[in-house]
Amino acid sequence: MNSKEIQPWVPFSFYDFFGYLFPGILFATSALILFKWSFINSSVIDTIWNVCENKSFVIGLVLITMSLVLIYIVGHIIAIISSIFYGSILISSILGYPYKHVLNIKETDGKQYSRSTHLCSIFFFNLWLISPILFSASVFKIITYAFLLVITILFFIRFIVTVFDEINKREEFVKFTNKKIIKSIINFSLYYPIYYLAYVLRIGISMIRKLIAIDVPFPKEFIDNYETYFEEKFNIDYRKAGSENYWLTNFQVSNKCPENSLSIRTWLHIYGFLRNISSASYFVCFLLAVLFYFIGNNDVVKIDIFKWQLGLTYVIAIVLGLGYWKIFHTYYTKGIIRSFYVSVSEEKTKKI
Repeated sequence: MNSKEIQPWVPFSFYDFFGYLFPGILFATSALILFKWSFINSSVIDTIWNVCENKSFVIGLVLITMSLVLIYIVGHIIAIISSIFYGSILISSILGYPYKHVLNIKETDGKQYSRSTHLCSIFFFNLWLISPILFSASVFKIITYAFLLVITILFFIRFIVTVFDEINKREEFVKFTNKKIIKSIINFSLYYPIYYLAYVLRIGISMIRKLIAIDVPFPKEFIDNYETYFEEKFNIDYRKAGSENYWLTNFQVSNKCPENSLSIRTWLHIYGFLRNISSASYFVCFLLAVLFYFIGNNDVVKIDIFKWQLGLTYVIAIVLGLGYWKIFHTYYTKGIIRSFYVSVSEEKTKKI
């Protein structure tokens, strides 16, 4: 199959360009401000500008073109980081995929401790990220050391608990140890403090879920029919199919309802764009915090401007992150499932 045959199924869209260019521009613009404060002397930027203005229009055009290409590449790198952070860590490991919520699939408890560790880590990371707004550079350095220590302890404890769970399954371990005593020590000193902190954080997440009106499940009759349709089509229990609830249903919709597939792809592009911009903003906040750690007491840094930039960039990251969460749950996920439901229903109606 050549590119012309593939094109109707995977059409080019504005997102394929602007979805990567805009996050790159946001990052590059913020980076220029960072460099102006710290690493690059202003004379370097002035020299580049003079070359573009006085020497040659062609040189200026080449520099602009190269800059756009570089920014576009940076946008792709940000998109990869965004996919890892939001997809693999935040959604998969902590919040849970939205199809589980809208289809009332109960979460298993097998990974609760791992999820608790990730949730606490992200919570402490956000506290560290905004602390330059509230504290001086000297206090922020102490906070940074405390943050690194806490994160190290969290994952060291997770390692200990994982090892204990593994060796606890072996008979030779049971023979030579008092399993109940050791398990109690592990639970009270390591497991429970992290688990209950994560429990409090989950209460806050539940409040945010209600505030932005996501995770409202489908009616029971709808879910029952979906279960039947999914199993008839793919011979798989939808509760055990995992992310195939996205892939298989999406392929079905693409084949049977291309007009619905177009709207689904639009929602996909919108939430991808918001996710990329949010990740770029987070990355800028991270660089600002690192910069503040190293030169926070330097006169080069304009503290008031710095705090405004960090605060506004962090707000952008949070708001657009919530927008991504809303669209991914409410429009994209439900759009796929509803379109699949309609396509199979129409097939059944035609057969009658």
